[in-house]
Amino acid sequence: MKSCLILDYGVGNIESIQSFFKEQGYQVSFGNSAEQIANTKLLILPGVGSFKEAARNVELNGLKSSVVDRHIAKKPILGICLGLQLLGDGSDESPNSLGFGILSGQSQRLYDYSRIGWDTLHSNVTNPLSHEFFYFNHSYAAYTLRGNRFNMESTTGRYKALVVEDNSIGVQFHPEKSQSAGRKFLDWAEQMVWALND
Repeated sequence: MKSCLILDYGVGNIESIQSFFKEQGYQVSFGNSAEQIANTKLLILPGVGSFKEAARNVELNGLKSSVVDRHIAKKPILGICLGLQLLGDGSDESPNSLGFGILSGQSQRLYDYSRIGWDTLHSNVTNPLSHEFFYFNHSYAAYTLRGNRFNMESTTGRYKALVVEDNSIGVQFHPEKSQSAGRKFLDWAEQMVWALND
């Protein structure tokens, strides 16, 4: 059975993420120990809350090195919304707070608005996710972050909506609230990025 660990750092919409991954056949657990982070098949950084609070809890619980070590080992990581922003260096929301530094760059306040609603993804490369509608709910976004494997932008806002760096994926949208599009994204990630076949 596929397994995932939802990282417990004191923020996030963990109940809906738990339900989503259980429905997709995952054995779901919660925790933040170095052993759990290293050994789970998929690590999930959940996605609702303050960057400052999340970064502070990451530091207080000594989580940064374990997450970065997992990335270096090319073990699957999924950062959702705030989780994507934490994969970067930091955020203008809290300039003195540090992210994991897995992706280079800062998240910024959205240029024109807070984004709540549905949008498609844009890429110069043909992708099965290109015409799916995903659910977004955020006020900050990553305009400059880039992954070394794959990048897609929000069609409307032109901020990064999906970034793949080695086996770490960050998404600004909420797959757990995106219905069939969320399931299609997870299938794509399992097959095309992580090769999770069991």
